[in-house]
Amino acid sequence: GALAGLGSASLSDVLASTLFALGPLVYLPLARATLVLFDCRTLPGSNAAWLKASLVERCFDARWWALFPLGLGGLTLYVVGIPALILATLRRHRTRLFADPVVMRRYSGLYKLMRRPFYALPVVLMGKKLAI
Repeated sequence: GALAGLGSASLSDVLASTLFALGPLVYLPLARATLVLFDCRTLPGSNAAWLKASLVERCFDARWWALFPLGLGGLTLYVVGIPALILATLRRHRTRLFADPVVMRRYSGLYKLMRRPFYALPVVLMGKKLAI
Protein backbone atom coordinates (compact mmCIF):
# COMPACT_ATOMS: atom_id res chain seq x y z
CA GLY A 1 0.00 0.00 0.00
CA ALA A 2 0.88 3.64 0.26
CA LEU A 3 2.77 3.11 3.53
CA ALA A 4 4.84 0.15 2.30
CA GLY A 5 7.81 2.40 1.49
CA LEU A 6 8.16 3.44 5.12
CA GLY A 7 9.89 0.18 6.00
CA SER A 8 10.90 0.14 9.65
CA ALA A 9 9.88 3.74 10.36
CA SER A 10 7.77 4.01 13.48
CA LEU A 11 4.69 6.17 13.78
CA SER A 12 6.68 8.69 15.84
CA ASP A 13 9.31 8.85 13.05
CA VAL A 14 6.62 9.55 10.48
CA LEU A 15 4.90 12.18 12.66
CA ALA A 16 8.18 13.91 13.53
CA SER A 17 9.31 13.92 9.90
CA THR A 18 5.97 15.33 8.80
CA LEU A 19 5.92 18.01 11.51
CA PHE A 20 9.46 19.11 10.79
CA ALA A 21 8.91 19.10 7.03
CA LEU A 22 5.65 21.06 7.18
CA GLY A 23 6.50 23.37 10.11
CA PRO A 24 8.77 25.69 8.13
CA LEU A 25 6.36 25.67 5.18
CA VAL A 26 3.29 26.73 7.16
CA TYR A 27 5.22 29.07 9.45
CA LEU A 28 4.95 32.27 7.41
CA PRO A 29 1.24 32.00 6.54
CA LEU A 30 0.32 31.11 10.14
CA ALA A 31 2.55 33.80 11.61
CA ARG A 32 1.21 36.48 9.28
CA ALA A 33 -2.39 35.45 9.92
CA THR A 34 -1.71 35.76 13.64
CA LEU A 35 0.20 39.04 13.49
CA VAL A 36 -2.45 40.81 11.42
CA LEU A 37 -4.54 41.13 14.58
CA PHE A 38 -1.82 43.27 16.16
CA ASP A 39 -1.12 45.50 13.14
CA CYS A 40 -3.06 48.60 14.15
CA ARG A 41 -2.74 52.09 12.71
CA THR A 42 -4.06 55.47 13.77
CA LEU A 43 -5.48 57.29 10.78
CA PRO A 44 -5.04 61.04 10.30
CA GLY A 45 -7.85 62.91 11.99
CA SER A 46 -8.80 59.93 14.17
CA ASN A 47 -8.00 59.19 17.78
CA ALA A 48 -8.80 55.49 17.33
CA ALA A 49 -6.55 52.72 16.10
CA TRP A 50 -7.75 50.58 13.18
CA LEU A 51 -6.62 47.24 11.82
CA LYS A 52 -4.39 47.85 8.84
CA ALA A 53 -5.79 44.78 7.07
CA SER A 54 -9.38 46.00 7.44
CA LEU A 55 -9.78 49.68 8.16
CA VAL A 56 -13.40 49.16 9.22
CA GLU A 57 -12.25 47.06 12.20
CA ARG A 58 -11.29 49.07 15.25
CA CYS A 59 -8.44 47.99 17.51
CA PHE A 60 -8.78 47.84 21.28
CA ASP A 61 -12.58 47.80 21.29
CA ALA A 62 -14.69 44.98 22.79
CA ARG A 63 -14.60 42.88 19.63
CA TRP A 64 -10.81 43.24 19.32
CA TRP A 65 -10.32 42.27 22.96
CA ALA A 66 -12.59 39.24 22.45
CA LEU A 67 -10.19 38.05 19.71
CA PHE A 68 -7.07 39.00 21.66
CA PRO A 69 -6.73 35.64 23.51
CA LEU A 70 -6.86 33.79 20.16
CA GLY A 71 -4.26 36.12 18.73
CA LEU A 72 -2.06 35.71 21.77
CA GLY A 73 -2.43 31.94 21.56
CA GLY A 74 -1.51 32.00 17.88
CA LEU A 75 1.43 34.26 18.62
CA THR A 76 2.69 31.83 21.24
CA LEU A 77 1.96 28.67 19.27
CA TYR A 78 2.99 29.74 15.77
CA VAL A 79 5.22 32.79 15.82
CA VAL A 80 7.30 31.70 18.80
CA GLY A 81 6.42 28.02 19.20
CA ILE A 82 7.33 26.58 15.80
CA PRO A 83 10.86 28.06 15.67
CA ALA A 84 11.41 27.31 19.37
CA LEU A 85 10.40 23.67 18.92
CA ILE A 86 12.61 23.26 15.87
CA LEU A 87 15.59 24.95 17.53
CA ALA A 88 15.18 22.98 20.77
CA THR A 89 14.95 19.70 18.85
CA LEU A 90 18.01 20.44 16.72
CA ARG A 91 20.02 21.56 19.76
CA ARG A 92 18.98 18.50 21.76
CA HIS A 93 20.22 16.20 19.00
CA ARG A 94 23.10 18.35 17.71
CA THR A 95 25.81 15.77 18.45
CA ARG A 96 23.88 13.08 16.56
CA LEU A 97 22.41 15.05 13.65
CA PHE A 98 24.83 13.63 11.09
CA ALA A 99 25.54 10.26 12.71
CA ASP A 100 22.42 8.67 14.21
CA PRO A 101 20.15 7.09 11.55
CA VAL A 102 17.02 7.57 13.67
CA VAL A 103 17.74 11.28 14.21
CA MET A 104 18.60 11.68 10.54
CA ARG A 105 15.38 9.97 9.46
CA ARG A 106 13.25 12.18 11.71
CA TYR A 107 14.86 15.58 11.32
CA SER A 108 17.25 15.67 8.36
CA GLY A 109 14.68 17.50 6.24
CA LEU A 110 15.51 20.58 8.28
CA TYR A 111 19.27 20.54 8.16
CA LYS A 112 20.52 18.13 5.50
CA LEU A 113 21.58 20.97 3.18
CA MET A 114 23.52 22.73 5.98
CA ARG A 115 27.07 22.17 7.12
CA ARG A 116 27.52 20.98 10.71
CA PRO A 117 28.24 24.36 12.33
CA PHE A 118 25.12 25.83 10.73
CA TYR A 119 22.56 23.17 11.62
CA ALA A 120 20.27 25.80 13.22
CA LEU A 121 20.26 28.06 10.17
CA PRO A 122 16.70 27.09 9.14
CA VAL A 123 15.37 28.79 12.29
CA VAL A 124 17.34 31.95 11.48
CA LEU A 125 15.96 31.88 7.92
CA MET A 126 12.39 31.53 9.24
CA GLY A 127 12.91 34.65 11.37
CA LYS A 128 14.42 36.52 8.43
CA LYS A 129 11.47 35.67 6.19
CA LEU A 130 9.04 36.79 8.87
CA ALA A 131 10.88 40.09 9.28
CA ILE A 132 10.68 40.78 5.56
